[in-house]
Amino acid sequence: MTIIVSIIIPAYNAEATLGETLQSVAAQSFDAWECLIVDDKSTDDTADLANQWCKRDPRFRLIKAPKNFGGPAGPRNLGIEAAQGAYLAFLDSDDIWHRDKLRLQLASMKEACAEFSATGRRNFTKKPNLDDVNTHMPQKWIGIDKMLRKNRIATSSVMVSRGLMDDFRFNEARDFHAVEDFDCWLRILTHGHQCLRLEAPLLAYRHVAGQISGNKIAMARKFSHVLNNYRDHKGSSLGAKKMVYFCTYVWLSIWERVIWRLTD
Repeated sequence: MTIIVSIIIPAYNAEATLGETLQSVAAQSFDAWECLIVDDKSTDDTADLANQWCKRDPRFRLIKAPKNFGGPAGPRNLGIEAAQGAYLAFLDSDDIWHRDKLRLQLASMKEACAEFSATGRRNFTKKPNLDDVNTHMPQKWIGIDKMLRKNRIATSSVMVSRGLMDDFRFNEARDFHAVEDFDCWLRILTHGHQCLRLEAPLLAYRHVAGQISGNKIAMARKFSHVLNNYRDHKGSSLGAKKMVYFCTYVWLSIWERVIWRLTD
């Protein structure tokens, strides 16, 4: 079978959630994929669980990181190097996909001649519910200006052409931990590419107490760090625009938290 999509899952001490994540991969209506589970030196039974799935379905492959990277950037980069597909899809070890996610996203990318795409998402804490998703929702393009105001691309929803991703990697520096994905997407958009976003929530994003992405103050500092280090295609910094983008991010984050509490 020709591998069209390589799915890359970084996993660290993920035995409690990894099985459900891999089940959502196995249930995909599009089946020309491989799934690379990159174990980041877990101290629990993550690797053993991944091995069980590899024995059950040869499309799953376990890659053991040579060291603990302390974040998903390094494992994702290892997965990119090992991937065989023409497209790469990223999925975190605690998130869930709609069964038609790969099929719909790939078809939309081909129709729009897009090299970079993402989908909408739903947050969940206990049980994901994607059964009633309207898969016919509109699409839109995300450019650099929108992304500088707020990260609108959920990493577990991303699909990107292998040719494009060969020119970019996730920043493994510790001070980019939790925003290495945002930094990577910014660099792609800065180099003239846009992201095709399918508004349909084909991703169920697990909200876990204590995760850094849920700490708005910590994430605001991380966001500011990315803005400080951002350079456009000419090598210029944001200058005074940084404050505008940062204030917009804070406002949108507060509004998002209000919506989350109303709908949780």
